[in-house]
Amino acid sequence: MSEQKISKNDRSILNLHRYLIDIIKDPKSFNEIVDLSSLKSQTNLSKIENSDYEILPTSLNTLKRRSPDLLPGGFIELEKLRLQAYEKISNFRNPVKVKTKDPNDSIKQLELEVENLKKSQVL
Repeated sequence: MSEQKISKNDRSILNLHRYLIDIIKDPKSFNEIVDLSSLKSQTNLSKIENSDYEILPTSLNTLKRRSPDLLPGGFIELEKLRLQAYEKISNFRNPVKVKTKDPNDSIKQLELEVENLKKSQVL
């Protein structure tokens, strides 16, 4: 019985690894599916349950203990993937707006600095 449970946990951890990679590759497809809070912490990561990927919730200790035997980077790799997946989904939902800087603003700022320096030299 315990050997079946271990194999289920191992399969679940490998599927969790694949799930995180898929989220990173295509956050648009997972935008509606993924609960962002499930990627916020290690504990929440261990509680993820997904029938499509055959992921079962496990304890964080089991996740940390079994990962080195299953994945080349062990739990550290899962942690990195979790952070990347969280960032990808978060950025997809709330895109960072890049403000283009007006070159005229920089010129005006520099002209003001030159004027202030001239005034200070006169004094």
